[in-house]
Amino acid sequence: MKCHYGCGGIAKYKFKNGKWCCSKSPNQCPEMKKKNSLSLLGHRDRNKDHKENRKIVVCEYCGKGIANTGIKSHKEYCYLNPKNKRLCPICEAPIKKFKTNKTCSSRCGSLLGNITSSNGDTKTNYRAICFHAHGRACLICGEDLFVIAHHIDGNRTNNISENLIPLCHTHHLYIHHHEYNYIIKECIDEYMFKFLGSQICAGIDDDY
Repeated sequence: MKCHYGCGGIAKYKFKNGKWCCSKSPNQCPEMKKKNSLSLLGHRDRNKDHKENRKIVVCEYCGKGIANTGIKSHKEYCYLNPKNKRLCPICEAPIKKFKTNKTCSSRCGSLLGNITSSNGDTKTNYRAICFHAHGRACLICGEDLFVIAHHIDGNRTNNISENLIPLCHTHHLYIHHHEYNYIIKECIDEYMFKFLGSQICAGIDDDY
């Protein structure tokens, strides 16, 4: 009788399951040894593939490290990929959320001349006009994180650059407090005198 496990040898031992084998244990059969070694090799190959998938690959566009399984998708949608690259109209920096955003940040977004309201109408953004003409820093202290666009004549519908100045929260309170507004009013008047003078000079240059 030949070995039940496929080696072709003469079966000498009968097991409890009724099968005959050339060796005392099925694992000692030459054919079973061969199959087990192939199985082990396949297991090692699968581990190799798994490690390969977890390998970190650097994106050629942005330089970010991405797992090998996701690098293809990342490259396709990378904001620095030439086919996706869009520059901010304010600072010309690449826009990360290029599919939805018009600028690279909310700060640059506030400098756009127009904004779209929830009902779809386009209206003038007085903050954008102010910051575009005078910069985003407070005229008095230079604060540039929390800045308000102040209407000089108090008319919030008069949104020309000559009627707007950037002030931080503290100095905005000063200008609206009659007892203390004199502290900064002289600085504002001096700045606006120079600003209006530069505007007049610019208009004369344009005529020529």
